[in-house]
Amino acid sequence: MQNMLQALPFNIGLLILTPDSIRGLKQIKVLDIFTGAGSKEFHNEGLFSVEAFGKVGDERRNRLFAYIDLNVSVFHPTLYKAIIDLKELYGKIMAGTTYAVFNKETKDFEASNMVEGQTGFEFFMSHFHELQFEERKSTSREFAIKLVNKHREQATISKLIVMPAGLRDFTIEPNGKPVEDEINTLYRKVLSHSNVIGPQGAKSDLSHVDATRYSLQIAVVEVYDYIINLLEGKSKLIQGWWTNRTIFNSTRNVITSNVPRSLELGDPITLGPNHTVVGLYQSLRAIFPLAINLVREIASKVFSGPNTPARLINAKTLEAETVSILPESYDEWMTQEGLESTMARFEIEALRHEEIKIGEHYFGLVYNDGQYVKFVQGIQEIPEGFDKKYVSPITYVELFYLAIFERIKKIPGFVTRYPVIGFGGIYPSYVYLKTTTRSQVLKELDDFWQETDRIANEFPIKGQPFVNSLSPATNKLKNLGAD
Repeated sequence: MQNMLQALPFNIGLLILTPDSIRGLKQIKVLDIFTGAGSKEFHNEGLFSVEAFGKVGDERRNRLFAYIDLNVSVFHPTLYKAIIDLKELYGKIMAGTTYAVFNKETKDFEASNMVEGQTGFEFFMSHFHELQFEERKSTSREFAIKLVNKHREQATISKLIVMPAGLRDFTIEPNGKPVEDEINTLYRKVLSHSNVIGPQGAKSDLSHVDATRYSLQIAVVEVYDYIINLLEGKSKLIQGWWTNRTIFNSTRNVITSNVPRSLELGDPITLGPNHTVVGLYQSLRAIFPLAINLVREIASKVFSGPNTPARLINAKTLEAETVSILPESYDEWMTQEGLESTMARFEIEALRHEEIKIGEHYFGLVYNDGQYVKFVQGIQEIPEGFDKKYVSPITYVELFYLAIFERIKKIPGFVTRYPVIGFGGIYPSYVYLKTTTRSQVLKELDDFWQETDRIANEFPIKGQPFVNSLSPATNKLKNLGAD
């Protein structure tokens, strides 16, 4: 194992923008595309600035870079990914969802409570330089620790480089429809968060901007992931810059075989030739804008308004209570920005089976007796004839599945195998949503506890491994070139 680590390319450094490296580069400051309403001139401080990148059609527009001032320091994306992979608790502290204390003896964070612990991005940063990672016999873990330790003194960035405008330019189609690369949306997200912090933000108590700073960190990671996917995908941007056109709200999956579970023709879990098995996290990403709205529909039963108490579940009695909450808790579940961060964290498998908590209270409950399933807001809601022993705190995977399982059945998508080698390499299909490797078939109950025609074919079983791959119908494998 040691020989493997010594062979890794640790002579390659991270791109950290310094005053010297950005000398001569223009700063992108505004979200505006044009100088004003009705204008066709690109804003000089915008993402398509002629001053920063050169005129449209000029070769310099494909070579000149610019930068965004983040107004606060965040981790370099490579190091951020390595840090949260080392311990799930680190990511939760930075997100402000878990309280912790820093143990001076072990030099590591330990989970705590709201009274004794602290949370937030600045709290984690204040102890980062003295943090010691637990050693284990794992090549990937040892690599991550070595990577973080090497760059510990230069782990953060305060400026983000912006790729040449010619590679992501804004154009107008003959029908008048504006078209631009998806990465511009990600750059705007970074700009929005950095503008909220403002130039004076870094000079104040940074704990006051913890939520925005974490959102900024996630936005920077999204830019990084987007570029990495272009460079390392099967088509590889290096082979031709025109391949930088990808589909927004898509997922990249590994093809695996599916083991059929249906016992008879017409079984609800029977897969047809027009179905493709897709995991829950991948499905959430594929319908991301819709998924956010569907999750918000359930969350609206808990949060009635930004400055009003929420209806949460007492962790001991499982009864509903009206609880005053922090604004951050409302934002996490009811705003676009908050739900984007919450659903992005769902990528971490260790989080998926966790019960959802708001402070010391549960988000909600789920009734599951092996035949029926229902989202419940308090054990007192259980009517006569239904056993309360089948009620438990709802987990992230259960909530997200209940939010989208019915709607996604009716949403077609395109399966594409890159590189497309011929007819059948891309085809339309319906998603068959799968959660855990073993799951339940349950009927959903309505608000009056009556049976509906909504059948949850793949309700997750707690503790079971997750499906994270894509399984095409067998009749599609040959033309996809899959083995």
